[in-house]
Amino acid sequence: KMSRLLKTREVADFYRVSTDTVRRWIDRGVLKALNIGTAKHPVYRIYEESLSSVGQYAVSKLPEGVEEII
Repeated sequence: KMSRLLKTREVADFYRVSTDTVRRWIDRGVLKALNIGTAKHPVYRIYEESLSSVGQYAVSKLPEGVEEII
């Protein structure tokens, strides 16, 4: 089954973050994306199945001990 491809804005709206944050997640390898633009002007499509890694990334950024509360 092919994964659905999502626009940067769709992912940003879903997580209630900016498109810049989504691009940072792509740059850091948190989200798997396809660049359909150029190296100078990237236009990303994010693989839907990679969205689950955002939660794991967010938990890894929490201060020490906070994950016990969640």
